[in-house]
Amino acid sequence: MKYITDFFNNLPANFDAFCDKYLIRILVCIAVIIIFLALKFVIVAISRRIIKRLMKNKTHSDERVAVFNNIVLPPIRILLATGTLIICTYIISPPEGLRVICSKTATSLALLSLFSGLYGLCGYAKFIVGKIYEKNHVTPYNLAAHYVGIILKIAVVILGVITILQQWIANITSLLAGLSIGGVALALAAQDTAANLFGSLTVIFDHPFEIGDFIEIGAATGTVEKMGLRSTKLRRADQALVILPNSKITSEHIVNWTTISKRRIDAVLGILYSTPVPLIEKFKKGIEDILENTELVEKGNYLVTFTDYAESSLNITVRYYVMSPKNDDSLRTRDIVNLKILTLANDMGVGFAFPTRSLYIENTDKNY
Repeated sequence: MKYITDFFNNLPANFDAFCDKYLIRILVCIAVIIIFLALKFVIVAISRRIIKRLMKNKTHSDERVAVFNNIVLPPIRILLATGTLIICTYIISPPEGLRVICSKTATSLALLSLFSGLYGLCGYAKFIVGKIYEKNHVTPYNLAAHYVGIILKIAVVILGVITILQQWIANITSLLAGLSIGGVALALAAQDTAANLFGSLTVIFDHPFEIGDFIEIGAATGTVEKMGLRSTKLRRADQALVILPNSKITSEHIVNWTTISKRRIDAVLGILYSTPVPLIEKFKKGIEDILENTELVEKGNYLVTFTDYAESSLNITVRYYVMSPKNDDSLRTRDIVNLKILTLANDMGVGFAFPTRSLYIENTDKNY
């Protein structure tokens, strides 16, 4: 630190002499910088082409190319900048204070290139976790892979910051000790955040849903759009965004509608009491034929039965399954079936009942 302070204190007095002595060297350094910039574009272009060719025959090739670009290209750029700085420092041969600054900066850049590569490598955790699940014959869990990547990235960032700070701060242990004391106070004030964090870890290991699943948590229903360390975001059917604390997710019941392979539909048809029994049987058979010939309705697994004597109607229960987990497919199929049943009822003369009451008045006229 003494060298840095002395250099900046004497900078105004030495500025003119500096320009006279180092002008030509500065021009040479500018040329070196231009050469390294051109070299950077060439190396980056070649690296991208090599990576793309190596990943061409791999599954998820586009995603893998993007990940490898994040691993390889940032360190290359930083290392080229480091090399430029080292060469320019050697050419200029600046005063001691500035040379110390340049040396520390070059070391920091070299460390930064290492940790940037490790940071990009953390993005490859998704494929590593996927391979582990595949090896154990389990469907890859994208949410777990996502959080493994986040945890590794946080660890790399913390380690990188401490390592680089050691180049500039001699007694970094005292600084970390002070930060740890403040961290205890911060942890006490952030108990809710800690609860949400543990809630997110519970979701990771319990695996109740994935990003993109349509779920129901308590009174909230929607598609899982994003899950962070603090909260989970659901997009409702009306496009409103619901934000749930992760601590609440662990204490509520969760219904995952995406995991089902089919949806059950129940309908109750109330027909008139005056409908003859043969017509009821024929109407039921017609409904079965409709279900048998409707797309997405599971064939052979349906039920049409006369179930109840209601107050105003004879109730026929229709139960069938739509072979799709999507709610939209369920609604469209239900619409098609309902229209076909209504057409069948009209053609056969079957009337649907509505709530009615018959009032009988007793004749009380008597001669006393």
